[in-house]
Amino acid sequence: EAPVQSRLCVDIRDVARAHVLAGTLPTATTAGQRIIVSSEARISSEAAAEEFRRIAKECGFDKEAEELIRPDTDFDGGAIKIGDKEVDAEGRLKDILGLVCRPAEITMADMARKLFEMQKAKAEAKTNSR
Repeated sequence: EAPVQSRLCVDIRDVARAHVLAGTLPTATTAGQRIIVSSEARISSEAAAEEFRRIAKECGFDKEAEELIRPDTDFDGGAIKIGDKEVDAEGRLKDILGLVCRPAEITMADMARKLFEMQKAKAEAKTNSR
C-alpha cells in the first residue's frame, strides 16, 4: 500500500468552459456521458520548480525563489509515471465537447504568477498602511 500522490492538474478556466459547453450542446451529444476535464499531463516537479523560480524572480521574489522553491525529486509518478496517461480523457473531451485543455505548464505558470502577484500586493498594502 502506498500514499496517494498525484501531479495531475486541471485549469479551472477549462473546467468552466467544459461546463458551459456541456450545458449548451444538444442533449444527445452529452447525455449519459462521463467526461473527465484533463489533458492528463503529469509534469515533473523539476520542471514545475524551475518555472516557479523563474516567475518568482520575475515578480521580485529572487531570494525566496532560490531558498524556498525545491522540487520533490523522489516522486516518479507512482503507478503512472510522469509523462504517461491513465485514460484518454483528452481525446474524449475533444470529441464530445470540442475542448482542448491548456497545457499543464501554462496552468501552473499562470497560477504561480497570480500567487506571487497577490503576495506582492499584500506586502505593499502592509507597507502602505504603516
